[in-house]
Amino acid sequence: MEWYAVSVFEGNEEKIQDRLKAIFKQSIVTLIPKKRIIFRRGGINKLELNYLFPGYILIKTDMDKVKYEIINKTSGVIRLVNTGNDFTKIDDNEMALILRLINKEGIIEISKILKEGPGANITVLEGPLKGMERMIKKIDSHKRRATVELMFQGSPITIDVGVEVIYPLNLSQN
Repeated sequence: MEWYAVSVFEGNEEKIQDRLKAIFKQSIVTLIPKKRIIFRRGGINKLELNYLFPGYILIKTDMDKVKYEIINKTSGVIRLVNTGNDFTKIDDNEMALILRLINKEGIIEISKILKEGPGANITVLEGPLKGMERMIKKIDSHKRRATVELMFQGSPITIDVGVEVIYPLNLSQN
């Protein structure tokens, strides 16, 4: 079984996922990766769950021409992402990274990041980004987001994920 990306109408990911599960029963695994982010509203920090790839459902199946046609004709599906006239699987390394970042519920949780100051190196203390500091391109401490670069469908993309930024105490100021 291989992973494939299905382009769907944004905002209908869950409904279309249910349709595909109903049509294919046990012969398909679906995944809609999400990310938990922190946002501040009215002076209060709140958690929100957003789609990692809005407008996409990832499916794992033994693809053939019949499944391909059924998926493409399913209501709400734009198309199974492909190159040319054939269906194209998601690269194993790309999918392995996505699966490493998400938990059992398909969510990228908040990572705790130690930042020593402006322009200083960062260290991920815990969370899905631990050991993946090289992927982090930018930290926005105010918005509590890290911009991460990864490959998806053969192209580099950037995504924002939630982080809690921790600054070390400067013990020499006591």
